Amino acid sequence: MWKTEQRTSLLRQLYVLNRRFIDHLLEDCNDDPSASPCIGFLPQLRTLDARAMHEVCATPFTLYYLPFNDATYWEEAAARCNANGVVNPSDGRTGEQARHITKLTLFLAWHVACTDTASARLLFGMTSGTLRFLRQAQVATLSDLAMQVAPLLQPRWPANPFFWPDLLRAAGHDSVRLQATRLLGAQLLAADMQCAPSVRPSPRARPVVLRMTDVAIRSGTAGSSPASV
Repeated sequence: MWKTEQRTSLLRQLYVLNRRFIDHLLEDCNDDPSASPCIGFLPQLRTLDARAMHEVCATPFTLYYLPFNDATYWEEAAARCNANGVVNPSDGRTGEQARHITKLTLFLAWHVACTDTASARLLFGMTSGTLRFLRQAQVATLSDLAMQVAPLLQPRWPANPFFWPDLLRAAGHDSVRLQATRLLGAQLLAADMQCAPSVRPSPRARPVVLRMTDVAIRSGTAGSSPASV
């Protein structure tokens, strides 16, 4: 019972973080559309009604990328912090909202890594190496680490030809395809955990050869609905 209640609470917190990220994404793209990787699906994102936006943000994993699949990155980021916990921000252009979202996410991820390994993997795409790193991390260092990783904050798989287009089309209109698209996202998340990004700071999902949403719908393996938010 406790685990069920804990995970329901985590999904609620994740919903809030996803919504903050989407709001940040829309604001950031409005400020500088040419600099954003979201430009392909931005027009559709802007037209979502309240119900569709709710269903997008209720996706049961982070809709944005931070390098939880890359333990080496966290170790390198920690090494850039000096003995007083002061860091040299890696990107002076990173906005306050991006840093705030990263900080909230990192504190939540640290807590989940220490208490629920399965949720850490499912919600954040966290590898075993990152789990070990966060479990050993001192709470006082998390804010400094957030400053280091905030420039990496971006949508997950912005170049994937199916995830975002299918998610935005299905939200509020097609519950079967919505669940199938969430399944596709979970499969992409699992694939990301198999290897660390080879190029930073702009990780991209490898193109998929097969449209997994169609396969999931035809085979009836679209997955169960996440907990209500």
